Amino acid sequence: MSLVVFRADAGPGIGAGHVMRCLAFAEVLSDMGWSARFVSNAGAAETVPMVRAAGHQLDEIHDDDDPAHIAALLPKAVVVDHYGLAADYERGLAAPGRAVIVFDDLADRPHDCNFLIDPVPDRAATDYASIVSDECSLMLGPRYAMVRPVWRTLRAQSLARLSKEGAVRRIIVSMGSTDPDDVTSRVLSAIGHSGVNAEVDVVLGSGAPHRERVKAALLPQMRLHIDPPGYPSLVAEADLAIGAAGSSSFERAVLGLPSLLVQTAENQMFNIAAFVRSEEHTSELQSH
Repeated sequence: MSLVVFRADAGPGIGAGHVMRCLAFAEVLSDMGWSARFVSNAGAAETVPMVRAAGHQLDEIHDDDDPAHIAALLPKAVVVDHYGLAADYERGLAAPGRAVIVFDDLADRPHDCNFLIDPVPDRAATDYASIVSDECSLMLGPRYAMVRPVWRTLRAQSLARLSKEGAVRRIIVSMGSTDPDDVTSRVLSAIGHSGVNAEVDVVLGSGAPHRERVKAALLPQMRLHIDPPGYPSLVAEADLAIGAAGSSSFERAVLGLPSLLVQTAENQMFNIAAFVRSEEHTSELQSH
């Protein structure tokens, strides 16, 4: 069985996005017979319990983030999804017959890898021209977004329901697994002041630092879900989403779900602008 190792971190300050998109890729590879193993920072397991729940081994690193440790596992492929790592680290993973794959959405640092995947809408090869080698295969645009297969299975159901005219009766609010700045409470307050007559499902991860504050902000028509196992189905039942503009944007796009995107991190601005500029990206995502 071929081994793929994922190097990605998660935590209250950085959220779970990096590990979650690696999990989506791991699910596809597992279905193809690969074995997946995660190498993450201390605390990642608590932030993203889905890693071990899915049966993947998770190794914690502490002070010594040495690529030689991953190379010693003899993986057939290594996936790096980490804003703090670049070409020097990736070079330490290289070996004959091993693919080094990088997930990025910033295009702000050099990479030394075989494949680079950046799903941001409107991303162009020229954005990476000076920071990757000619041998690197670029996979750019929404068709390469790491979205778990379950989202695609729910697409037809979601589109059929959304095609019926009617008022917004159900809203889902998801500001990321940890929401370190507690944007969720502000969104709930705004919904309350708007007077909209809709049920509201609020989603947080178990590692969210402001869970109690969010609980206190709930109104009678609002329900809080912590790490819901049926999260995709919950989203598919909504008429409107209010959410962070990270990787979950692509999941909502697959469902065709109207969404209000909220910038919760600096790197999300390009994503928001690109989604706003063109609706073509949604249809492109849905057809692949």
